[in-house]
Amino acid sequence: MASQPIENAVVGGSVDAPEPSLTDVGKPRAEDAMRTLSSGMNLSLDGYIAAPGDDLGWSVPSDELFEWWSDRVAATGLALYGRKLWATMSAHWPTADQQPGATAAQIAFARRWRAMPKVVFSATTSAIDWNARLVTADAVTEISRLKTEEGGPAAAGWRRRRCASSR
Repeated sequence: MASQPIENAVVGGSVDAPEPSLTDVGKPRAEDAMRTLSSGMNLSLDGYIAAPGDDLGWSVPSDELFEWWSDRVAATGLALYGRKLWATMSAHWPTADQQPGATAAQIAFARRWRAMPKVVFSATTSAIDWNARLVTADAVTEISRLKTEEGGPAAAGWRRRRCASSR
């Protein structure tokens, strides 16, 4: 029996399937794709997110950091918010681009933020707007379901006085 040349061998696929290139190695297949979930926040070295009285004034980002956050929002397919962070963001960003003295970066961020689909997890909030929907059910179950949907990466945000992971 003659052996089949390596270039014509079929291993784990069909003859009609395109051969993967070196750039495809390690990439997930479409049928295995799952939305990624990341989290990001500003916090002090000792783990604080807000000063007493929930003051966030200390954390106003530099222009460079603000641009980084804006680029992150532009690349996010779905934002996940808790009640407090939603209250903070929705009180400012829906109209931030219309405020006197708004910078070009703030205008871009506000527009990106409004356009980005959002999910708010809360048992006490009842009114949600700005391209968002409210989830009052179990967050873990809903996030697991959302990760199986198609779409760009999901980003989770929350606001607490002190980051739980720093305790």
